[in-house]
Order: sequence, then structure tokens, then C-alpha cells
Amino acid sequence: MNDRPEITDQQLVKLAGEKAFTRGKGYYQEGRVGDLSVHGQRVSAEVMGNEVYQVNLVYTQSALDGSCECPASDGIDFCKHCVSVAMVLRDKVSVPHVKKGAQAADVLEAYLLQMPKEELVGHLVDMIDSSRSVREEWLLKAETSLGIMDRKTIRKRITAAIPYNRHYFRYAQVRQYFANIEHVFSVLEPPLKKLAATDQMELLDYATSRIVRALETVDDSGGFRFDPVAQIQRLYVDAFSALNWSEDQKAEHLIQLLLQDEDEWHGRIPDDFSEVMSAECLDAFLAIAQARWDKLPRLKSDNWRDRFAYDRLLRVLQVVPTLENDYKTLIHLYKKIARTEEEYLVIARSYMELGEYDDAQNYLDRARQNSRFSESAEIHELQQQLLLKTGRSSEALQDVWEQFTESPTLSTFEHLTELSGQLADQDDWRQKAIDWLKERVANTRGYHHYRVLNTLMMTYLSESDLESAWQLVSDASPDVALLYELRKHFRQDGERSRFIYEKLVQHCVEKKTNKSYQEAVELLVECQQILVELNQQQVFIQWLNKLKEAYKIKRNFIGFLNEQFPEY
Repeated sequence: MNDRPEITDQQLVKLAGEKAFTRGKGYYQEGRVGDLSVHGQRVSAEVMGNEVYQVNLVYTQSALDGSCECPASDGIDFCKHCVSVAMVLRDKVSVPHVKKGAQAADVLEAYLLQMPKEELVGHLVDMIDSSRSVREEWLLKAETSLGIMDRKTIRKRITAAIPYNRHYFRYAQVRQYFANIEHVFSVLEPPLKKLAATDQMELLDYATSRIVRALETVDDSGGFRFDPVAQIQRLYVDAFSALNWSEDQKAEHLIQLLLQDEDEWHGRIPDDFSEVMSAECLDAFLAIAQARWDKLPRLKSDNWRDRFAYDRLLRVLQVVPTLENDYKTLIHLYKKIARTEEEYLVIARSYMELGEYDDAQNYLDRARQNSRFSESAEIHELQQQLLLKTGRSSEALQDVWEQFTESPTLSTFEHLTELSGQLADQDDWRQKAIDWLKERVANTRGYHHYRVLNTLMMTYLSESDLESAWQLVSDASPDVALLYELRKHFRQDGERSRFIYEKLVQHCVEKKTNKSYQEAVELLVECQQILVELNQQQVFIQWLNKLKEAYKIKRNFIGFLNEQFPEY
């Protein structure tokens, strides 16, 4: 029938009149028209008015005519019932207009719009059913829309969303895997929150357990799981806040998560639940944690599994005494667990704050015995504080010297010179440290050589001893970061500037990346500006030509050079 004259509102108004058209349109919108019966150019249908009326329409050569059984038509006039049937007929036969050369999407849309609903649905179901992932996505939408998403159905959807044994390792695969999980939970969130809070938590635990197992064959070194895991954690916190449990029951549940969830899949306890925990719940949580702690014997093993409950409970119980500087409580807590340098140091520091220096020294010695290194900076610093507080200043100064020779850093050098100045010590500790650094630079190799070299350079720069710094860089190669700093101080000396910039440019080019090549060119631009200001443009041109010759096989670098300096 698509070759028939187009049915328009203007034509219907002309046939029925404005008033009848308006009322007929209302019948059409209210769905009062029954099924159409089409026979050639004739169309008939029943319309529910005050009674059920039979309407007959017929196509003429250039228009549409119609009649009805109602009194207003009396089998002759085009009435409101005729208007409503004509509008239904228009929906059935109208074909969207597609211009020649239209986009493929527009052509498909026009075709689908004219297709009968039942046929379109059939095709769509066949297409959806041909792909498992597409079927699961549409089934999720359908179950949610139709309101049949109960606990059992949600569990099925979670199972489908987090499949096992995928053996994914490529970033694109893993990203899509976890993006799909996040999408599914975005759709599941509304029906999930209609369930009882305990059911929600159980389902979310089930989802987490599936992610844990899925990671056995999905390599998520890119961290794509973090977003959906955070989403599940948020939903779990929301469910927890909706529980109708007592505050003691909530606190006990959080303690179980604290002590059983080794990888913190539920988040950090209790921090991530703090916004939904009442003061009463928090007090109950801390009381239970303290009771569990009191039942534990003194720790006698370094095995992480044996330490697990101790570490988790200590993390919770030390927060308040740390904030309140309650050193006695901190000592009491840490004495039960102390086996490492860090733990003995907490006790030693707490005793020192209480003025109990003998006990502080005792635990400081234990920290030294358990140090992973020859002696850590923290041990030295605490020892020095103890020596100073007990009036043994010369011993404190000697300990700073020992710390400096064990681990020469600028901060220890400055502490040495500052403390010797405060104590008015007769020895020249600054010169002693400088001489020691020079000797080590001359007589060491490898890592230690570069460490003392860099410390000596930092010392010269901190004291603005630029001549010594220049002499050092002339004879050795300190860290490139120090060269970047040193270049700022010789802008009025063309020869020294060029020497420093040569080292920096060489360092960049030898990295062999486009980014480092561009950094090298930027340094060249800086050096050019300096040399031009000093009337040494020819020196720069000669250096540039040497660079082009030296690095002619590095085509990308040469390309950047020619682009920046086309005139040379």
C-alpha cells in the first residue's frame, strides 16, 4: 500500500473538520482502534466510542474517503472514528523518507521503522541469541526492566559477568573484562538495593570471591580491577549502613572482616566504614579489638601469618594513643609485638618522651641488634637525642660523625657542622668531613664512589663554593641533576657553560628516545642564548657541527636539530 496517497493531518482536517479531527486524534492516542483489516484499497476496523462502531476507509485516486456506522456519519460522512482509523493506517503504511546517498545508519533505521513489530522483535531476538555476551547484556536489561530481578537472578547475573579461566594477559582484554564487570554492577545496583541488606552483602561477597578466583588466570598487572572492586566495596558499605543489627553486631562483623580479609577486598577496616559507623559502633569495635588483643600471648614468631592478627589489631588500637601522645599505652601495646627495628624504636622513642632514658637506651640497643642495615638513620638520630638529653654532647657529636661516614648525606653533613658549632667544639668538623669526602672520591669505585661524589658536590653547592664545584665536575661525573643545578651559576662564563651543557646534551642523546632528543635540543637552545649574549656564536656553531657529525646515525635526533637550527 506504500504507493497510495500520503495521509496528512491537513487532509484529515479537510475531510472531517477541526472538531472531529481533534476528537478522532484523541481516540487514536487512547488506543481505541482495533486491528485493521486490509483488502486491496479498502481498510476496515472497529472503534470503541459510546458503542463499538465499524469504520470503512477506501483509497481514491488522489485521496482517502471513509464512512462509519455512528449517527454522526450515518454511513456517509468522514467522522471522528474515521480520523482515528486513518491515523492508525498512516502508522502502518508510512515509510520514512530516505534521500539518495543517505548514510547506512539512516537507511537501516528507515527500513526497521517500517517493519512490523513482531517481525522486528523476532529478528532482534535471533541476533541477540547468537552471542553469549550480547545475550547476557540484554537479559540483564530485560530482567531489570520487567522487575523480575530477585536474589537468585542477581546471583546468576554476577556469575555470568565474572567468568573463570579466561587466560587474559593483554591490556585490551583485561581492560574490557573488568569494564564489563563495572557495567553489570551499575545496572544491578538498583535491584540489588531492593534486597535485604544481608542478602546484598552475601551477593557482594560472592562477586568478590569470583574476582579473586578469576585473577588466577587474568593478568591484571595494569590494575584494571581497582574500579570495579571499589564499586563493589562502596555497595558493601551501603548495604552495611542499611543493616538492622545492633551496634555490637555491626562492630563484631567489622572485626571479622579486619581479621579474615587478608587482602582488604572489603576496604580498609574501619576507615572505609567510618562514615556509616555511629560513635557507639566505633566504641564497641575498639572494645572488641582490645579484648581480642588482650587474649593474645606475646608474639614469638616473625612469620607473617603468625603476625597477621597482631598487626591488624595493633593498627587499630594504636591510632588513639598516637594522636593523644599516650606513650604509656603505646609502650604497653608494642611490647607484646616488638620483634623488629621499627617496633623497638617506637618503644624507645616513647620512653624518651616520658623521660625514662635508661629504658629508652635499652630498647634502642634492641633496635640496633635487629637493624636490617649496619645502623639506620633513625637509630643514630634517636641515639644522638638521648646522648644530648643525658649531657653527653661529645658522644653525640661522635655518633653524628659515625653516621656521616656510614651514610654520607648532605643533611648529616649539615647536622654535623651545626651541632659542632652549637657545642663550640674545638675540632673543625666541617673540614674534616670535606677532607673525608675528597679522600673517598679519590679511593673508591662503583656505587660508594658516586654516592660520596654527589654528596661532596651538593655540599659545595649548598655553601655556594662554585669554584670547588667546578673543579669537581671538571674531574668527575656527578649526578646529572646536579649538573642541571650547576649550569645556573655559570651563565656569564661561556667556556664553563658550554662544558656543562655538553655533558647534559650527551646524557640526553644517549637515552635514545625522541623525548630525550627533544630535551637535548632544548638545552642547546639555552646554551645558544648564553653564547650569543657573550658574543660566542661561532663557538656554538662549531659545537653544533661536531654534534651532527658525532651523532649522524641517530636520524631522529639529527631531524630535531635541523628543524630547530635550519640555518646551520
